[in-house]
Formats: sequence, structure tokens, C-alpha cells
Amino acid sequence: MDFSSGLIYPPYAYADTNELIELNKKVAYFKGVYVVHQRDEGCHLLRSFDEVTKIAQQSGVALEISHLQAYGRINWPLMDEVLAKADQLIKMGLPISWDRYPYIAGCTVLTAVLPTWTFSEGTEALIRNLKRKDFRAKIHEDFTKGLEVWHNRQISVGWENIIVTAVQLHGNKWMEGKSCQEIADILEEDPIDMVMDLLAEEKD
Repeated sequence: MDFSSGLIYPPYAYADTNELIELNKKVAYFKGVYVVHQRDEGCHLLRSFDEVTKIAQQSGVALEISHLQAYGRINWPLMDEVLAKADQLIKMGLPISWDRYPYIAGCTVLTAVLPTWTFSEGTEALIRNLKRKDFRAKIHEDFTKGLEVWHNRQISVGWENIIVTAVQLHGNKWMEGKSCQEIADILEEDPIDMVMDLLAEEKD
């Protein structure tokens, strides 16, 4: 029996370390593997790495980290310390492995740019809430906060580097292949508003 969780994505993002330790004790009992996408791959990468290795150590489960990487050029130097920690843990006998992809671009859903709290009522509620002025205002406020508060991709990546690769609605097909900044400029909107409008329209 194996167990997989993406701690950067809801609903797994709401699980705390102790809960994951207890769940993985069951996985370890059946000699399974815990496959995990870490909670943060940006400026809190070291803290996230420490969390997943703590889960493995205290539960006894074998650990596989998905896409072990430092997100954003400013965080690339963190990988030296992460890999040094990994080497030390392997020498201590911790069954840990990982995968990496050999390119600097990532691929995920556009909702990943939003603060985690926006998903607290589920995806369908998020789509409805994106039409509320107070909800949108709170999102705008979060985008003024730095990386020490949350993984603000407006800062770590930049809207000019976030590309819309696929949409469902025919009327939005012209956006494919363009960055959020390009689309926002064409629509004469703030990129944050453009992203919220697009997500609400696409309902995904």
C-alpha cells in the first residue's frame, strides 16, 4: 500500500505534519512508499524538505519526493543545502529517493497561483466566490505580501512568465500560448483580475 499527497494543492495543503505521520505509519506497516509533492518549493524549500523527511523518519515509511527542485531562480542556491541534507539522511539509513525534470519551466493548473485559503470551501465554491468583490479584494491584498508569507508567484515567477497553455472555451482560445501579462495588457486589466476572470469563466 502506497500513499501519495500533493501538499502544495488543496485539500492536502490543509493536512498538518502530525496527521501525515500517523497516516504514514499505516503505509510503513504494509511496507509502502510515501510519494509527496512538498508543501513549498520556493524560499521555504528547506523547511518543506525537513517536514517530509521528519514524516518519513517518525513513521518509518520509505519516501519518494516528486520533482525535488527550487522554484524560482532566486531560490536555486537552496538546492545545495537540500542535497547535502539528503545525502546525510541516506547515510543514516533513511529510504529516500526523488525525481527531477531537466528543464526550468513547470506545468500546473492556473488555480495554483491563488492563495491556499481560497479553496477552503472547495473548487465549486471558489469559482462562485471569484465573482464576489470582497473575495477578490482579499486576494488582491494577499498579492501585496512577500514570499515569507506565502508562495506569491507574482513575485517568485512574474506574470510575464506564467503562460496559459490550454483553455476550454472557444472564445478564450486566443489566450493560449500567451503569458498572463500579455493577456492582461490586451484586455487592459490587472493580471490578478484577468486570472480571476479567466478561472471563473472556465470553471476549472
